Amino acid sequence: MFASAVGLALTHSCRLYIDKLIIDELSIPFEIDVLNMTVTETEYLNVVRFVRQLYNYCTFFPYLLKPNAIKYLELTGFWQVQGHFTTYTKEIQKQFTFRPSILARVGLFFEWQIHLRNTCFNMTNLTIIKSCIIQNTMQTYSSKNQTDKTNLTQLQLRNKLILSSYTWIGIHIRRGDFLYGRTISSTSFILDAMNLFNTKYNNRTIFVITSDEKSYCSRTFTHILNVVVTPHSFTPAEDLAILAVCQNTIVTVGTFGWWGAYLSGGVVIHDVKSPQNPTPIDNNCSKDAFFPSWFSFLNRTS
Repeated sequence: MFASAVGLALTHSCRLYIDKLIIDELSIPFEIDVLNMTVTETEYLNVVRFVRQLYNYCTFFPYLLKPNAIKYLELTGFWQVQGHFTTYTKEIQKQFTFRPSILARVGLFFEWQIHLRNTCFNMTNLTIIKSCIIQNTMQTYSSKNQTDKTNLTQLQLRNKLILSSYTWIGIHIRRGDFLYGRTISSTSFILDAMNLFNTKYNNRTIFVITSDEKSYCSRTFTHILNVVVTPHSFTPAEDLAILAVCQNTIVTVGTFGWWGAYLSGGVVIHDVKSPQNPTPIDNNCSKDAFFPSWFSFLNRTS
């Protein structure tokens, strides 16, 4: 909803009223800066009687982008509609810049992963590789290395990964409440998407899985040597930052992974109902309303 509100405000060169609770919540992980485009609560209360409410989940309303389409409009619901803000992608991505404390921990994670590849993965025996990984935990690496090495900006961290000898692909696997009455992606979709990236980048890839069920992901995928699951101690904000700085993304269901892919801006493979019906598998949102133009899909899903 925040992104649609900002996008519509920028489209019409008008100002926003955003409830303080929303700003406070978003400001915990992000460096939100909307001071120059917002009105005060007093200004809002002066016009609240003229405000029209419009509820929306994921429907695109083209008329809202036309000149003088709205004067006072309150967005309610979800407004997960990229068409209302896609023109201002760079501005939206800037609003969702992560705070240094989150980037420091995420940066340390990537430093540790690069260290593991340089230390353990030049060994030929699989048992020795696994033993080396167990001995070189993130906690051990952190205690031996000063964290000021990882105090990079989001752009610097992303560029550092680009300059590494690997292509980093973030994956979000949503399960949790989706297991009860909703649709989740199959394991074969994730493996097929991995294979596509492995082929594209000559197997010089590292897949970083974020999820609300990390134990399941570890059991299912970490037998593959170029797959790692983020630590259980990572917060959702840190997992989202992981996705944002990776070069490319694989997304299953839900909006968490969608936003990670959107903030990353790289190649995205998103699960869909079918090649003939490329819409999200867990909702009835239309393709054009839900997916930015750079999102892509496998030729088949199962």
